[in-house]
Amino acid sequence: MKKIALVVLLLCSFCFADDKPDPAKFTIDIHVTGSVLRGNELLNAYIDGKKAVLSSMDNCESVGIGRVICALLPPGNYKARVNRQTTSKKGRVVIVYSILMADGWSTDYHVVGLGDTSF
Repeated sequence: MKKIALVVLLLCSFCFADDKPDPAKFTIDIHVTGSVLRGNELLNAYIDGKKAVLSSMDNCESVGIGRVICALLPPGNYKARVNRQTTSKKGRVVIVYSILMADGWSTDYHVVGLGDTSF
């Protein structure tokens, strides 16, 4: 009975395991020039040579009861892909980029500023 339970447990762990994204699908160049925490992480960046401000709330993690650590993405060059892009009838855009991190996982960043904006 213990062997059956162990086999079921192992199979369930494979069912819920996430695969790392394919790096070949990250074809957009993003150059991060600065990052800051203001309730969430904000990045000043150039996306294919165009200025943008990106925002993410995926940079904080709980490390115990009532304790949270937040990390900043260091300035540098990254690869990304468009995770979602929509344009309204009025011409307003919503763009979400997935940025490939050094560990092979990706983090989503929403575009919250375009052009000559900075935090």
